[in-house]
Amino acid sequence: MDSQDPKPIEQRFISRSEGELLLFGAAQDLARQKGALKDDNPALFERSRLGRSSYALVDDHDRVIARIPLEAARKRLKQRMRISRRVLRGPLRRLPAVARQGDMGFTVHQLRLMDDEPRALAWAIGSAEDFPDRGSRLENGLITAGLLCLCVLPGLWYVSYRYKQRLEYQEALRALVARWRGKGRPNPPDSFFRLAEQ
Repeated sequence: MDSQDPKPIEQRFISRSEGELLLFGAAQDLARQKGALKDDNPALFERSRLGRSSYALVDDHDRVIARIPLEAARKRLKQRMRISRRVLRGPLRRLPAVARQGDMGFTVHQLRLMDDEPRALAWAIGSAEDFPDRGSRLENGLITAGLLCLCVLPGLWYVSYRYKQRLEYQEALRALVARWRGKGRPNPPDSFFRLAEQ
């Protein structure tokens, strides 16, 4: 691949349909953040449309719920990639050695040896489902240390704020695991493993 002319992320090592599903998930994340996407009116992948400069999320009545700029969706997809790698690499360090298969570093066999939390997160990320994100521990640790060095009160406030966020994350993660178990503990699609490897 020519590094001077990189392909869009949804076209690297995955099929067009897999790439569009991954972009669909990223566009849904942004629509949820804007408050445009509600649980009682979900967007449908089959009806949503990828345009030249935007991704239109469409409901089952063919109404456009939100139109997300394509560059913003691609940026969110890159964030999903980072989360994918974090989801897998931490638990993989604690697993017995598992043979790598083909050119893919992570496999379904490895995923099945993990606890339910990373398996549910992998399924949600790869299947365009909503999922909680705890954020970067390193980044949050540096912010906490910096605030404590500058002034104790802001630092203590931020520690309290992060503690509340962790509790909310754990609650959202438990809800995701319950949803994943209710669907029969499905594996993520193959595109998830390629996403995590990029």
